[in-house]
Amino acid sequence: MDITNPKFSEYLEKQKDFLEKSRREENVANAVNHVQSGNEPCTIVIELSILKPWKDKEVEKLMEKLSNQLQKLQEANEESKSVTKASAMKAAAKNEIAAAEQEKLEKERLAQKALGEQEQLMDAIVQESMKLQQEADENSKLREFLMDRGRIVDVLQSNLRRLLLKLG
Repeated sequence: MDITNPKFSEYLEKQKDFLEKSRREENVANAVNHVQSGNEPCTIVIELSILKPWKDKEVEKLMEKLSNQLQKLQEANEESKSVTKASAMKAAAKNEIAAAEQEKLEKERLAQKALGEQEQLMDAIVQESMKLQQEADENSKLREFLMDRGRIVDVLQSNLRRLLLKLG
């Protein structure tokens, strides 16, 4: 082919335009793929000069696609925030439950200690009460014994007076 031929120049120009359009489409496709992957937040800036060679329908489709992807990313971001918030609330609730459980265990321990002290005090009171009852029983028996002996002494004294009166 002759490079000075005008058809060749026209052919080269068409090839150049085709390659430029392909490069632009590839750049846009890469940007769309990046948005779709959702790996990291990004800002997509598309120069109007890139979009000029495209037909209006293609631009509208691309804009709609980008808008949909943006909406999906925003929804996913909101969901992620709510999951994170729910996780934080769940962790806080677990901490509160653990603290309440710890407080409950401490109160139970203190109640058991107080109960043990009360039981010891009651045992001591029961022992003292039994001791006092035993002493009361012994005192009652002693009183009966002394009263019985006192009657005997009274009878003996009465007999001794009578004998002394007879003798004397």
